[in-house]
Amino acid sequence: MSRAIIATLLFLGLILTGCSAVTRPEQQVNITAQGSLTLLPVPQVLRGTQITQLLRASYGDDSYELIIQLEFARERLSVIAMSVEGLPIFEQVYYSDGRLITHQFLAGAGPEPSYMLADIQLVHWPLQQLQYSIHGAELSERVSSDTTTRIVSEGGESTIIIVYDANKVSLSHKQRGYKLELIRLEE
Repeated sequence: MSRAIIATLLFLGLILTGCSAVTRPEQQVNITAQGSLTLLPVPQVLRGTQITQLLRASYGDDSYELIIQLEFARERLSVIAMSVEGLPIFEQVYYSDGRLITHQFLAGAGPEPSYMLADIQLVHWPLQQLQYSIHGAELSERVSSDTTTRIVSEGGESTIIIVYDANKVSLSHKQRGYKLELIRLEE
């Protein structure tokens, strides 16, 4: 076999096998310039549930689509991301003791784990639990006949806006400049 073929096979093998890491993300995640969120264990109301969503993310001129599966268990939150074609991208498992196990199937794939965990908690955790875990910012919620809106504000200015519609959640993070749209794929 030629060296080029061997090198190509080794390179493909490394990409396909991915890499794993066990880390402890910061328990205090900066969600605004002055505000932080203390990461929380999975709340009782979510335990035993699973959600599959189409994630549309935009940052500047870039946009992406992923399928995200969230599994809420007693001691852990599992996040699996794959391309819309079904190729695995990354898996993250956050345990209530603070351990985070990450499997990346594509080099450099996946968002900053602590930011992703904070966004998941801001979207899915009950308001009452979140209010006790946010420091240096305020969290409020407005309910109308067809939507619910959560707002994280700092100094009276809205920084993170989360809007819940019938089967869609939109998150806009003004300070970081990204937008997420989560569309539920199953009932």
